[in-house]
Amino acid sequence: MVITARQGRGDKVHVSVDGAYLLTVDREFWFSQGIRSGSEVSGEQLDAFREQAEYRRAYNKGLNLLSYAPKSRRALIERLMRDEIPREQAERAADQLEEYGFLNDAAYAALYAEELVRHRKMSARGVTARLIAKGIPRELAQETVSALSFDEEEGIEDLLRGKLSYFSRSPRDRDRAIAALARRGYGYSDVRRVMERLRQDFDDGEMNDE
Repeated sequence: MVITARQGRGDKVHVSVDGAYLLTVDREFWFSQGIRSGSEVSGEQLDAFREQAEYRRAYNKGLNLLSYAPKSRRALIERLMRDEIPREQAERAADQLEEYGFLNDAAYAALYAEELVRHRKMSARGVTARLIAKGIPRELAQETVSALSFDEEEGIEDLLRGKLSYFSRSPRDRDRAIAALARRGYGYSDVRRVMERLRQDFDDGEMNDE
């Protein structure tokens, strides 16, 4: 088999075998392989070249994705596989990105959990579920949440006094507030308890105003 290379746009190199297009690599990778355009290659050499090229694409793609936003290891691998990158090469790229410190499940989980608690006022259960959905292993998600310090009743109260305020609203608005809190992982009994306390405070305030 004869392998040939044709310069594409930028640093792209289009590789063909016996006249049929094989894949596209970057110039640095092509020259690092020590293959000259027009050379004879064996099936074994071609398989090794393709494997290295797939890994290179997986690594570069993974690095590019992480430059936009952090991800969990599982989420990154799944994203790479959607681009038709073989799982083996996606996992190999993830290993290398972890080794270089670009991919870190524990750091990602801590950062994301903090955001969910501080800015979205989610419950411990809600944060744990969200982390797992993002690809964090269950045990790590639970450890991350247990290390956080937050008061769930305070979170419910903040939401009810803020954008989910149900004071002076219809029963339908109140039900929507309860549903919104449930989506954040809060238990119905906890929500009702805080609502009752706030309602009592509200009524007492009206009586005192009189």
